[in-house]
Amino acid sequence: MAESSGPKWVGAGGVSPTSLQLSLGWMVQKNKPLFVVENYVDALVINYYLSDYYSAVPTFSVSYWSDAWVEEIAARKPSQVIVAFDPDLAGNGPVSKAHARRLFTQRICKIHGHRNEDVTITRLVKSHKRWSVSYTALGEPGQLNLPAPFGLQRVKSFLDAGLPAKAARWEAEGKDIGDYLSRELKSMSQKEAA
Repeated sequence: MAESSGPKWVGAGGVSPTSLQLSLGWMVQKNKPLFVVENYVDALVINYYLSDYYSAVPTFSVSYWSDAWVEEIAARKPSQVIVAFDPDLAGNGPVSKAHARRLFTQRICKIHGHRNEDVTITRLVKSHKRWSVSYTALGEPGQLNLPAPFGLQRVKSFLDAGLPAKAARWEAEGKDIGDYLSRELKSMSQKEAA
């Protein structure tokens, strides 16, 4: 499948992600869990189909952020904030160490133009602030440092503002917000039945 060179999400002319994000604050419902998601389609699905249980706001990209949004969300008093970015290096992070190794191998190959079999991850260290990866590529040692996934950074912002917050943890590679909500709703219905 060929990669598209155009934008993944297209908005109306003259609309910026910043103006959209700030205007979506009304979607935050008091005393209900709030999902912070990457794209507006996920937010619309949650707000339309699951508004009895949740609300959601999109960021339109994991890298778009303003501390003012934390204050705006905190003022609307959700019961909890669940950051549900994709399970990748920029979003909520990989689902396992093996997944992290594959994602870093792909990143290194993209940077240096190598093939996957030319790269070996020799050390992988994750802290709350960054990833540090040591590797060899075609026999040459290398080092790659990346910031912690944006999802984890957003969770910290909400916790610092006094809001209960967590990152959605995906069960496996390829899972997304739909799978997570399915599991959450099943758990909620079991609690109600008990």
